[in-house]
Amino acid sequence: MRHSLPILNPDEDRSAWPLSREGRKLATELGPAVLDAQRPALVVASAEVKAIETAELFEAGEVTVDDRLGEVAKPWFDSGDEHRVAVIDYLSGADVDGFEPQDDALRRFSEAVEEHAATHPIIVTHGTILTLWLASTLGSSFDAGAFWLALGMPDAYLFDLTSRDLQRVGGNA
Repeated sequence: MRHSLPILNPDEDRSAWPLSREGRKLATELGPAVLDAQRPALVVASAEVKAIETAELFEAGEVTVDDRLGEVAKPWFDSGDEHRVAVIDYLSGADVDGFEPQDDALRRFSEAVEEHAATHPIIVTHGTILTLWLASTLGSSFDAGAFWLALGMPDAYLFDLTSRDLQRVGGNA
């Protein structure tokens, strides 16, 4: 699932951004739907504050932190339009200046998913890395750009690693 709405501060490292008041409210509201759909043995979150806080608001027990679930490293964009264009290019396979190479991002994220898969966890992560991984896993039939553009904050999906079935649980588009 994708974390909830953070407080954006371009002068602060993105990994330290906390959830906004609205983000806390939205994550709290989404929690019951996620837990009804997937009662986990484990909740795993990226090491970024916004992901950890989203996971904690589910009140599903201790949150395990895994750095490998972090967002794709990318530069700050002053314009939302420039950011959208760059991410869509990246998700289409282009090498985008300043972005973490896709192979590196996929390798670390995939390792984390594989390590935790047996526990059927709730994974709280970030939009670009989640979309990149789904595109790699689902192949050419998956429209990565459309999926990323439609993601809310927060947003949650059930994904079956065996059947490759992807179902939206809830979210805030």
